[in-house]
Order: sequence, then structure tokens, then C-alpha cells
Amino acid sequence: MSLQQRSLQVKLVFWGPGCSGKTTMLRAVAKLYPEMVVAGPVEVATSEGRTMWEDYLALHARTIMDLVVHVYTTTGQRRFLHTREYVASGADGLLFVADSQREALDEDLRSWEELNAVLPRGSPVLVAANKQDLPGVVSTGE
Repeated sequence: MSLQQRSLQVKLVFWGPGCSGKTTMLRAVAKLYPEMVVAGPVEVATSEGRTMWEDYLALHARTIMDLVVHVYTTTGQRRFLHTREYVASGADGLLFVADSQREALDEDLRSWEELNAVLPRGSPVLVAANKQDLPGVVSTGE
């Protein structure tokens, strides 16, 4: 944050298990606020289309100061576990993207535990119960 320049830069990281919808959510944010997009979305994916390292999007808003939000997604694949901690380092906030399908609960819990193992105490985390539009999912109240 620079008070003299009246600007604030924020790092937001989407974390969650593989196929929970982190990249899809990043794309949705870019579509919702196209006038704010200054970079991205940039996706680093495997040949199968799965996130390999991270995805990135930068948003710029002019309010009482210049606000730039750098949004990153982490890979959810177990084989790239070491990259998640690196991508999340220095985050000002995290969004845990949970897959609401009942069969995904074990992977959600595993990913949540991994996040808590590397997250500095007191870090702000929000939870998004994704895929609520599918039938037979765990409700947000559960």
C-alpha cells in the first residue's frame, strides 16, 4: 500500500482440490468485470487442460485510491502439491473453493487440511461451496 500514490495492491489466492472449479471461477470473475481486467486470465495447464502451476488474473478498480487485485488459483492436483504453498505465499486473503458434490467431500477435506498446514495463523479465508447448481450436492447449511 502506498498512501502517497494512493494505491493498494492485494493478492488473493483460490485454493481447493482438483476439479473443484477454481479456474472456472477465475474466468467467471473476468467475465463479470471485463472493464476491470488489466491482465489475464492467464492459464498454465497440462495437455489435459488441468492447471499445472497457477492461473492468474489482475483487476484494477479506481475508487478513493487505485486498487489492483492479483488473483491466483493453485493447482489442486496432488502431484503438484509443492507449488500450492509457493503460489499462496504472501497472500492477503484466500478463497477455499470446495466441490459440493458428495463424492468430493474426502478430497475437499484433504485439501482443507493441506491449506491449514501451510497457512499462517490468522490468515483470512473464505469458503465457496462451488457447484451448487448440480443435483444431490451438499447444501451450504450442511
